[in-house]
Amino acid sequence: MPFEYPSGSFAEVKSKGEGADAIKVYETENGLVEVELKKIEPSPEAEKHKTKEKESLTEAVLFMPGWSMTPESKSARELSQSFADYANVPAYEIFARAEKISGSGQLGHEAEAIRRFIEESGLNNVVISGHSQGGDRAIDLTVLLQERNPEIKIRGLVLMNTVGLHEQGKAALVGNFAKDAAIGTPKSVMKTVLGISRHFKGEGSFPKRSVRPLVDGLFGIIREAGKSGAGYPKRFLNEISNMAKANEHITEVNVPVILVQGERDPISAHEKIAPVDKPSEREKLLKVNLFKNSPYVRMVVAEKAGHHNMPLFRPESVARASLYMLERFYRSKEK
Repeated sequence: MPFEYPSGSFAEVKSKGEGADAIKVYETENGLVEVELKKIEPSPEAEKHKTKEKESLTEAVLFMPGWSMTPESKSARELSQSFADYANVPAYEIFARAEKISGSGQLGHEAEAIRRFIEESGLNNVVISGHSQGGDRAIDLTVLLQERNPEIKIRGLVLMNTVGLHEQGKAALVGNFAKDAAIGTPKSVMKTVLGISRHFKGEGSFPKRSVRPLVDGLFGIIREAGKSGAGYPKRFLNEISNMAKANEHITEVNVPVILVQGERDPISAHEKIAPVDKPSEREKLLKVNLFKNSPYVRMVVAEKAGHHNMPLFRPESVARASLYMLERFYRSKEK
């Protein structure tokens, strides 16, 4: 049976800031949940990205970064900025952390805290997106909003190399993270430097973009370990356990879904999510096995810089492609 979203006591006990930067802490029967929100406005150059649509697809893009990313992570901020620019609306980075809440209930409590934060923000028309563990949270947030805030219109769900789309062992998950970060990505970068391949060619400052997520991730682990203290090892193991599981609420998603997958990502492996090569067959399989209630499912498998952190390496390309596919879906409905 899918885990139940929290329905017991859930009270705001601390609030700091508002508008562009805000933090809220909620106390539950099982522990504390902290949510931090960062608002990113479109850059002055965003006008050139506007499509032929008379108005934007949405009023905001909600983005949940992956595991170990923090509000100070520059690589996550670049992806948020790209979503803001290509949608030509504000993007909101959302970070959640549950303290002393174990098991699958951790994800449910984090999703409920984010839902309350969004409800209080007054946003009514959003695109929800997430990378890696953030994609797992994005699925839960989508289903919770469908269930408890149906008046909030979700224009689409963008999942980028998301964990939770297939089951995997905890040891395999950790090993694949290490393999991709310590071997796969550096190898691709070096081949590009030597001119052997074009993995990162044309993607801006590729050495910086390939190293920055690792630096951000290490800083994030240190930051979280400092905040959790002696309880961090237990929290870390619980997060690994949750990331290794298949999300039990996938079939409940009833909005358009765009999946962006790295061709060489061993963590969120596209061949395990939909083990077929042809895009049409792949999307049919996704509809049958995973997103059964979604009106539209598309998967893009990116070869260039196609590792787990590919969305952080190629933020402009990922934001542009995913938002374009959502716009194409809505244009087709108008015909």
